[in-house]
Amino acid sequence: MNVLLLFLLLPSLLFSANTFSVPIPSSFHQVLKQKKMVIYIPKSETLDSWSEIITVETIPHYPAMLEFYLRKHKIAIEMLFTSTELRRSEIKMCDENGTQVGYAHYRTPHYVVKSQEVDENFMECMGMKLLQGEDDLYRVAYNIKYPPSDSHEPIEEKIHHLLESCAILHP
Repeated sequence: MNVLLLFLLLPSLLFSANTFSVPIPSSFHQVLKQKKMVIYIPKSETLDSWSEIITVETIPHYPAMLEFYLRKHKIAIEMLFTSTELRRSEIKMCDENGTQVGYAHYRTPHYVVKSQEVDENFMECMGMKLLQGEDDLYRVAYNIKYPPSDSHEPIEEKIHHLLESCAILHP
């Protein structure tokens, strides 16, 4: 799938000598910006009704805490869903160009945050990438919801492609 990607340097997320780079598709727009978090969805959608959502966040003052954060997140996901609902729950850690990185991938029924209920009408794939900066963690999460009859493979590939493109740029 050819998606035009724009590399946005997020100046509000600069807290050390590192710059965090995230490729946001040109078909997305920013719908929420808080101190340390920015949320993007497709331009034709709303925050209450989205099919894809990208969350970019800086978690300040988390030096050397990548593994702890990743494992804590996995436990939280596994507490939300029964073993039959949870179709994929994986984490891995690696080094990318001198940066410690963690990945998490989940496939579950869609969880509606407002009502705190599972919506069986949609499945949801979520990929998350954590990058360990000098003083902070940088987190990108990409969620896509889709009908249960659709294949998850192209969706997971789309998420993987975006996450692989996120990086810390060293001066």
